[in-house]
Amino acid sequence: MPGMDGHAALSALRAGGGANYAPYHFLREGQPAGFDVDLARALARAIGATIEVRLGPWEATRDSLRTGNLDLLVGLVMSEERARTYRFSTPYLTQQYRAFVRRGRFDVRAEDDLRGRRLIVQRDGVMADWVRTRGLTGAPLEVDTAAEGVRRLLDGEGDALLLDRKSVV
Repeated sequence: MPGMDGHAALSALRAGGGANYAPYHFLREGQPAGFDVDLARALARAIGATIEVRLGPWEATRDSLRTGNLDLLVGLVMSEERARTYRFSTPYLTQQYRAFVRRGRFDVRAEDDLRGRRLIVQRDGVMADWVRTRGLTGAPLEVDTAAEGVRRLLDGEGDALLLDRKSVV
């Protein structure tokens, strides 16, 4: 049935997102949780739709959107590269990304200092795209969670961990 604007009314939405990006979207006791999940549910209620939120690995989630098994992604950070593939809503939050280093390291202070270093990023995350686009490293060390990234940085497996600052604090 068409809505007031002449477009088909949405009654059920399928949303997807990453399963390991607390506090934004993550699994808590096997159930989708986090700010982005709560926002998607609130928006669905506001337009009179139901929503099913599925969280999993980013690559599989993005594939599900491409194949039509999802209607939208929650929490996909916009980048120039991603804007060529996806349509984004008006931004609703700003994230501040940081380069975290081990205590006592003073040789990483600016973007150019990251070039050629062993960089740790979340798998399929915006920082993985960013380091490749900037040519900072050919193959960043990809991790599934912020906690794994911190552990691997502290173990000396990388020179810097690039994450949203709220993922680490």
